[in-house]
Amino acid sequence: DMNPTQLKAAAKIAERKGWHDRAIFTLARTGYWDDLELRFPLAHTDLVEQHAARNGIDIAWIYAVMRQESAFMHNARSRAGALGLMQLMPATARSVARKVLNRKPPRRQELLQPEINIAFGSAYLKQMKGELADSEVLATAAYNAGPHRVDAWLPNGDPLDARVWIENIPFNETRKYVRRVMAAETIFHWRLTGEMRRLSDRLPQVEALPA
Repeated sequence: DMNPTQLKAAAKIAERKGWHDRAIFTLARTGYWDDLELRFPLAHTDLVEQHAARNGIDIAWIYAVMRQESAFMHNARSRAGALGLMQLMPATARSVARKVLNRKPPRRQELLQPEINIAFGSAYLKQMKGELADSEVLATAAYNAGPHRVDAWLPNGDPLDARVWIENIPFNETRKYVRRVMAAETIFHWRLTGEMRRLSDRLPQVEALPA
């Protein structure tokens, strides 16, 4: 029953308590979009910076995926069984442990710990990017829908403008997911650096992968 002013205040209180997901969703109910600090929080900064550097990927990209996956709710659990900040499936975490990190697979409950979840989620992003022509766009789609589906969606002939490719993703959920992650990455880049970066600069052409 709160009015917009009260909702904004509640969102600010939630943010101060570290309840980033509730701050984001409460502010969204007001239709006020200009508080980018509240809507795009820089949570777990040390862990994100550490694993972005370790995996050679963009800090803003990790933040964008994390925001879309869980809105920074560390104990998030999906109906499908995905867990934690970056919503990892236990089977995915086991695969990453074996193929990328060369370490013991985490237990399900450990995936709710930010340090474990960000380590495995960022390593999986690195893996997808490496397997898909070093493309953040393709890796983002694969993070949501799986790499085999992305392989099937690649152009057969001439390269495609990435914006055209995104709009032709056949899964509505994945199409929206990629749009939102790439847009959020631009905002997080500005929050981290103070530099405005055109979204189109992050969208190179999509080409067919070599056999």
